[in-house]
Amino acid sequence: MTVLVTFTDGTRKEFETAEKLESGWLRCTRPRSEPRSDLPGETTTKYYRLEALDAVERDST
Repeated sequence: MTVLVTFTDGTRKEFETAEKLESGWLRCTRPRSEPRSDLPGETTTKYYRLEALDAVERDST
């Protein structure tokens, strides 16, 4: 399943998971596009303020 996040500026990004946090943030994760020796793990995590988002859609295809 993919999660499509649309921002208020019209930008859209795909993530593997998205979780709404109580503090007014959205935590999004996806696999790293390139391995990085200076960062652990195979996923990257991004945090976005809910005010910066227009929509969060789950695509099950």
